[in-house]
Amino acid sequence: MFSEPQTVTVSGSAKALNRTGTSPEGAAYATADRAHRMNIVHSYGRRTRHTVRFIQDTLVANPLVAGQNVSQSMTVLLTVDTPTGYDVAGAKAVVDGLLANLSATSGANITKLVGGES
Repeated sequence: MFSEPQTVTVSGSAKALNRTGTSPEGAAYATADRAHRMNIVHSYGRRTRHTVRFIQDTLVANPLVAGQNVSQSMTVLLTVDTPTGYDVAGAKAVVDGLLANLSATSGANITKLVGGES
């Protein structure tokens, strides 16, 4: 079980996410204002899938009306999909490798990814 609260740092600001729900499949966490949310879900079948979803709601400038803001939502997902019985340590090593690639050189590959490069 994940500890509570979970902390996610966005733009240098730590967001404390308290547990807001649990189920046999996972758990939900959120800040008090629900502007930041994290859901963890596990599914078991022919394949095993573990997903963490982080959602941020924010106000942004309305592109159609000058001087007006609109609420927007952004989601980041990480899903680990393995065959049943796959070794946890092996799966972790693959995830660690991908995260290291994305975050290397101050997140250069993340910048490229969200900038539309491939």
